[in-house]
Amino acid sequence: MNQTCYVIVTAAYNEAPYIETTLRSVISQTVLPAAWIIASDGSTDQTDDIIKRFEALHPFITYVRIDHGPDDPSLRFGQVASRKVGAVNCALSRLSTVQYDYLCILDADISIDPPFFERLLKRCECDPTIGVSTGRIYNVFANKLAPHSGGGALLLFRNECFRAIGGLTPAGHEDTIAAIMVRMMGWHAERYSDLPIYHHKVQNIRWTRRFKAKYYLGAYDHLHGDILLWEFLRCIKETIDTPYLLGSCLRFCGYVTGIISGRQVLSSKVRRFVRDEQYRKIRTVLGHSLHSLVTFATSQASRTRHPRD
Repeated sequence: MNQTCYVIVTAAYNEAPYIETTLRSVISQTVLPAAWIIASDGSTDQTDDIIKRFEALHPFITYVRIDHGPDDPSLRFGQVASRKVGAVNCALSRLSTVQYDYLCILDADISIDPPFFERLLKRCECDPTIGVSTGRIYNVFANKLAPHSGGGALLLFRNECFRAIGGLTPAGHEDTIAAIMVRMMGWHAERYSDLPIYHHKVQNIRWTRRFKAKYYLGAYDHLHGDILLWEFLRCIKETIDTPYLLGSCLRFCGYVTGIISGRQVLSSKVRRFVRDEQYRKIRTVLGHSLHSLVTFATSQASRTRHPRD
C-alpha cells in the first residue's frame, strides 16, 4: 500500500490528557499518512504544546492554531458540531497541494492498533463502492471496554466521495449526516466490528446531562429527516436503555419539538431519501415478521390436522 494514499485531519479542543495517546497511536501505524493536520480549536490547556512536540519529530504532522472571536460558535451543549466542522475545514485548507485518495477525520481522544489503517485501506481498495468506513468504537473504563454505538470518532472517506457530498455539514451529528449523504450518492458506508477504536475520554455524565442529551437526540432525528413512525419505534426499543423509559420519552419529545419548530438543516431531497430509506426498512421488517407468523400458523394448523401417534 502506497504511504501517500491517505491523510488525516483532527480538530482538538483541550485534549491534553488524551491527545498524546492518539499521537503515539498514529505514528505507530504500519502504514503512515502522507500528512496529518491537527487544528487546536482555541485550546486553553497543554494541547498545543503536546502537538508541537510531536510536530518537531514527525514531518508529516502539522500543527494549526484557531482562535475565536466573541461572534464565533460557542462550545455550549448542542453547538459543538459547528466548531468541529470549522476546525476540520481549516485543517483541510492546508491540504490543497497534497494528492491523496482517502481522507480520515480523526478525534483527538482515541487510539487504534498499529495495523488499523493498513487493514481498513485494503478493504476500501478491494471494494470501490465504499464511500466511508470506520471500525467499532469501545469506551475505555479503567482498562475495561464497553461497546459504544457512535461512529464519528474515526471516519475514513474516499476522497472522491467526500468531495461529492460537499464535506461535513456544520450541524449536530455531522457523522450521521455524512453517512446519509454517502448512501444517497450511491456509495456504501461500512463499519467493521473487527477493527476496534478505543475511546479514552469517557466521563461520568450527570443524569441531568443525560436527559438533555436524549432530548437533543430527538431534535437531531427530526433535523435528519426521520419519519414519525420510525422515531416512535426507535423510542419504544430504547425504553430498556438507561435512563429507562424517561430517556426514550424525552427523545420523542425532542423529535416532536423539532416538528413544531419547523427547523430544517438538510435539503428536501436528502430528507426525502431518509424517509424512503426508512419506509423500505419498515416494510422489509414487517414483511419478514408476517412471513414468520404465517409459517408458524401453518405449521401449527398442520400439527392439529395430523397429530402425532
